[in-house]
Amino acid sequence: MKQKPYDSALATVLRRKRAEAGLSQTQAGRAVGLTFQQLQKYEKGTNRVFFSRFVELASVYGTTPEQILAEVRQELAAEAPKAEASDSRETMQLIRLAHAVPSHMLRPVLDLLRSIAKSMPDERSS
Repeated sequence: MKQKPYDSALATVLRRKRAEAGLSQTQAGRAVGLTFQQLQKYEKGTNRVFFSRFVELASVYGTTPEQILAEVRQELAAEAPKAEASDSRETMQLIRLAHAVPSHMLRPVLDLLRSIAKSMPDERSS
């Protein structure tokens, strides 16, 4: 099964919260009855976290489930532009080429791209 963005974001936040609490994976795992391998899978987003385990981890990390979820939302918001930009090789090529354009030529190039984008139907909404 393919990892969903929210699984990845939750994994990132759980890993960060554990580190902020100053706990190793072994210590955190023991506190909630897990092996460090299982906790590692949670922190990589490989395995999904049961809600009861999520609540226990939040407590061990000295935070609340609500705070973790707020940080997951922030993580998802920060990742959205990255995911969109990495969707195609062409997009990455455009970025590389833009870096090669002399600074005095960037505005006309951007104006041209804006003009083209405005004239095209938004294919991402379909």
